[in-house]
Amino acid sequence: MKTDIEIKGQAVILNVSGKIDLYTSPVLRETMISLIKRKTGIIVVNLRDVTETDSSGVATFVEALKEMSLYGGKLRFVYVSVSVVKIFQFSKLDLIFDIYTDLDSAVGA
Repeated sequence: MKTDIEIKGQAVILNVSGKIDLYTSPVLRETMISLIKRKTGIIVVNLRDVTETDSSGVATFVEALKEMSLYGGKLRFVYVSVSVVKIFQFSKLDLIFDIYTDLDSAVGA
């Protein structure tokens, strides 16, 4: 798994690629927590190049959402693959997570 960060308007875009699993999710968590500690207002997680995720990846996203809600931050997801959406749906997180189909909407919403 790889991550990189870019800024677009008021949002920080976290581009993630590869597989998010028990071995790689700690790196993702560390990156997200560093953004949250800065009280980043909007984090858009771009999952376009994520091939799959497991429960550890989902737990990382849930933790980030919880931490961001403490200061009014917004966690958004964009370009979520069918396989990842299925995991979100299975865990009913698709009802909680803000999921967008295009980056401009995710950044500007």
